[in-house]
Amino acid sequence: MRSLWNVFDFVVVVCSILIYTPGGQKLRVFKVMRVLRPLKALGRLTGLRVLVGAITKSFQSIGNISVLFLFFMYLYSTIGSNSYSGLFHYRCRVTPFPVKLDPSCLSAYNPCWENYIANVSASPDLWRCLDEPNDDTTWNKDDSPWHTPRDCIWPTRREKRNRVCSTSLNGLNQCYPGLTWCGSNYDIVGNPRFIDSPIPYGVTRMTADTFFPELNYGFTNFDNFAQGFLSLFQVLTRSDWSLIMYMGADSVGVTWSAFYFCSFVLLGAYVFLNFILA
Repeated sequence: MRSLWNVFDFVVVVCSILIYTPGGQKLRVFKVMRVLRPLKALGRLTGLRVLVGAITKSFQSIGNISVLFLFFMYLYSTIGSNSYSGLFHYRCRVTPFPVKLDPSCLSAYNPCWENYIANVSASPDLWRCLDEPNDDTTWNKDDSPWHTPRDCIWPTRREKRNRVCSTSLNGLNQCYPGLTWCGSNYDIVGNPRFIDSPIPYGVTRMTADTFFPELNYGFTNFDNFAQGFLSLFQVLTRSDWSLIMYMGADSVGVTWSAFYFCSFVLLGAYVFLNFILA
């Protein structure tokens, strides 16, 4: 028992024997220990023992660099939330404000839908959802008129529905002045404007404007710290990370988005991950 490998073998064998004792079948923890039986081979293979020992001794160093890496992720997630929070939901709309649905046309895939869009584009005031303004910087979540989701929609312009639009002059994607308006399904304080209904798009109204492969189906955004962390994790894997950078460029501008995402890829994917590997 002076060898830890022998102690490990002893525990596995004893647990296997206890399974066959009266009442042993009821102790599930002993059954779990049977999974460790193949690891007994480590005690007989010198090369594997050396490898496992090296990995065990490296845990402390990996822990140190992991703490530094998590701080790095926390820093970039916080910056991303401050820079892009709520902005990835903005699309070019055919009306300056949300509008009511036509009860006689409740599907965006019916031929009547084009007539409905033409009608609301020609006379949006007749279809207006609320008389209050779309957004107001003095609102909070409780006193916003959108605190209660409405049975309305905000139609997007078909040509640009899979791109984020910009509310400032720095963004790469600008809506056509006087013809389309840049707006979000969320109000300025983050309240969802519309009820959670699959009518008329076939998917919920709040996600219909982001349900495109060019927008990662709405899963990558910086609305809060957790969503920002998840988005940066995808950037870290370098799997279609440029899609997220393009969304940022369309929203706030090319210069800042290129610096933010490219610096994260260089430091995160090429520096920190290689530190952990080393």
